[in-house]
Amino acid sequence: MKPRLLFVDDDPQILRSLARIFRSHVTRWELVFAENALIALDLLQRDRFDLVVTDLEMPGMTGAALLAEVKRAFPSTVRILLTGSEIDPSTVDADCVLAKPFDQQLLREEIEAILESV
Repeated sequence: MKPRLLFVDDDPQILRSLARIFRSHVTRWELVFAENALIALDLLQRDRFDLVVTDLEMPGMTGAALLAEVKRAFPSTVRILLTGSEIDPSTVDADCVLAKPFDQQLLREEIEAILESV
């Protein structure tokens, strides 16, 4: 069974960029995209995801709140936070915090390393 990755960002351009970055991995991973945290939670309720990558600043529900809920309801799901804000990584329920704009290669390497260790 392929690992399932959920990417969450309210900016459609960022989601398109993530889809482009990871298009070469579609034979190895199943990629799903959500435009906000509420859609992401609905998807998480309906199916298993191995990893969630989310933006911090989103309307309605922040990425930090989403990751806290993911940790509570799906503790085995790996959580990665992307943020353009200066935050203390210890204040969010993320396994990894990466700055935006993110380095594509670094994000790919982080996800690959995480999925290899799970």
